[in-house]
Amino acid sequence: MCKLVKNPVVTLLLAAVLVVGCTATLKGSIALVVSLLITLVLSAVVLSGLNKLLTKDIRLLAIIIVMVTSSTVACLLVNSFLPAGYKLVSTYLAVLAVDLAVFVNARNSSKLPVSEALVNSFKLAIYYAVCILVVGFVRELLGSGSVYGYSLGFMENIKISLLQTSFGGYLLLAFAMAAVNGKQQSQCVCDEVFCGCSCGKEGE
Repeated sequence: MCKLVKNPVVTLLLAAVLVVGCTATLKGSIALVVSLLITLVLSAVVLSGLNKLLTKDIRLLAIIIVMVTSSTVACLLVNSFLPAGYKLVSTYLAVLAVDLAVFVNARNSSKLPVSEALVNSFKLAIYYAVCILVVGFVRELLGSGSVYGYSLGFMENIKISLLQTSFGGYLLLAFAMAAVNGKQQSQCVCDEVFCGCSCGKEGE
């Protein structure tokens, strides 16, 4: 089983644009996490339920339609229950409909039982949530001197405004990648969700 450190964001750079675009604030990060969870779970349940009805000729079309529908439902729900966060990241949430991580999870779910598809979806959502919330917390704290919109007086003179920009987001993500890759350089990194493996030998 994959560990949280083997996160698809920092090992495969999947959804990096979403992570950078939506994590300038913690509110935006939470909105992205909730939207991603709804999209992954809803698409997994629907496609897994349609498993026996999907032939090879229509499977890809069905996956695309379900992905777009699921991401739309996610956006509507987040806009209803988390309007403040949605306003911050509404432009980026539309990308969920064509995100590679969501597509791969949906494709795999279309061939699995509902229970297994749900487990994979929740696991992937947790991996992303950890990365997204940590990056969002650090960027808002160090970039604007606040947490969830509440200003921290002692951070006013030491905040790093660069972290609020896209460049700052990619820079922070690069540091996260460096830390994770350094920890994994002598390990075999295998992801059950994406069925990929990248192995490095000790001493190389």
